[in-house]
Amino acid sequence: MRDAFDTDVLIVGAGPVGLSMALALRYLGVGCIVVEKHGSPMDFPRGRGITVRTMELMRRWGVADTLRQAGLPTSEAAVFIGENLLAPKFDRFVRPAPDPSDTSPETPLICFQNLTENILRDAAKAAGADIRYGWELTDAIDEHDVVTAAATDTGSGAQHRLRAPWMVAADGTRSSIRSALGIDRHGPGVVTHAVSIVIDAELRERTADRPSILYRLGGLPGGTLTPMDNGRRQWGLIYEYEPATDPVETFTNVRLRQLARKAIGDPEIPIEIVGHRFWESTALVADEFRRGRIFLAGDAAHVTTPIGGLGMNCGIGDVDNLSWKLAAVISGWAGESLLDTYDQERRPVAERTVDASLGRARPPAPVDGLVLGASYESAAVCPDGTVAAEPADMLGDYVPIARPGHRAPHLWLDDTRATSTLDFFGDTFVLLTTAAGRAWRPIAREVAGLPLRFHEIDDPQWPDLYGIDPLGAVLVRPDGYVAWRAPTRADDSANNLLQFLQALA
Repeated sequence: MRDAFDTDVLIVGAGPVGLSMALALRYLGVGCIVVEKHGSPMDFPRGRGITVRTMELMRRWGVADTLRQAGLPTSEAAVFIGENLLAPKFDRFVRPAPDPSDTSPETPLICFQNLTENILRDAAKAAGADIRYGWELTDAIDEHDVVTAAATDTGSGAQHRLRAPWMVAADGTRSSIRSALGIDRHGPGVVTHAVSIVIDAELRERTADRPSILYRLGGLPGGTLTPMDNGRRQWGLIYEYEPATDPVETFTNVRLRQLARKAIGDPEIPIEIVGHRFWESTALVADEFRRGRIFLAGDAAHVTTPIGGLGMNCGIGDVDNLSWKLAAVISGWAGESLLDTYDQERRPVAERTVDASLGRARPPAPVDGLVLGASYESAAVCPDGTVAAEPADMLGDYVPIARPGHRAPHLWLDDTRATSTLDFFGDTFVLLTTAAGRAWRPIAREVAGLPLRFHEIDDPQWPDLYGIDPLGAVLVRPDGYVAWRAPTRADDSANNLLQFLQALA
């Protein structure tokens, strides 16, 4: 039957989530085809924020440095509040960057989504992903042992059939696949209506004393400005409106120019309106993230408001969680029940993320507790009886902990700060011990077929950080989350590890 497949995984949608899924699957040696109804990557600037956790994944997939070269300087990572962009009186709030030695080998980044998409596309293609722009999915049928999809080449009109054992729907907020499956969503729904206006105006010199990634404008209720390129020549104005009293047809080019000049604060400044789009700020979560052989990811599964810049990052978290599980099933070392843990683990995280986007994540509020402290409970995690940490601010405060279900904490392992514990993870399970704990190795090797590596860590800080003594051990999943932990080598701990590994395999 496998010979009849066109690929291992069919991905629908070539936004940042679909392209990240392609990149992650190729990193794991899994074949994939991506179909995208649009003829090219997005050319309209949208989301910009890339969280520290997403940058850790980009580090794993080899694109972190390229993204940094394309992103805004870290000196501009601030929030401006004033009457307008050029107001003589304003407040500027700089969020202190976390010390990478404490939390991560990476730091957050501001990189415009259209640039991010191009970088991800190029990396995925270089890794061997088959990306087909201008192919619109028209039908998909789960035939229990295969997904058969129909697609139309929007350029030529040619009809195509694609067969794959698994499909990932990353086709956005209005996902046709989710709708066809009849999967409902819950949550507040549409929160506000907004128009995004792209403005061309030479403002670099005039904003040199107020560099920022976000300008909140008191003189234009519901208005924000963001620089859309490093030259600060193009600007994105977001203006919230009420359709009942401010209908779409009133947004003529004359009015768009008036709004732009009011936001800037100079009625005479030469400007050009490059384009504009109307959209709805929405907060919803799908009731299911899996239906048979089809999985929802990114905005197809959950959509946040723009507050906090969490939406794309939550979708890339879906990729991190689902990609290794698909690879495990496709390669044959795990049963299909492992795929059930995708919904079990990611949907609660999506719920918390959507809730945070309703206001609590508004910059400059920190979100490290959400993006680094998210935890999982499922059959792919073996509880060790410990209690999760409860920081005062669950959204903002991250407490490093190697409790099962949590992201394995970062620790630099060399004086040059080139290698992190996080660099051990990505394509296999990893059993971490000290040199004194190497007796764990023959036990883990009893599970045939499970991709498993061993690392001995001699850093004296590591056992305390990971909550073990020198004879203990920690098993980390391919996505960098702790699967199992034994604080010490007790009589039954070896059997406990063996049973857990056998259940996975």
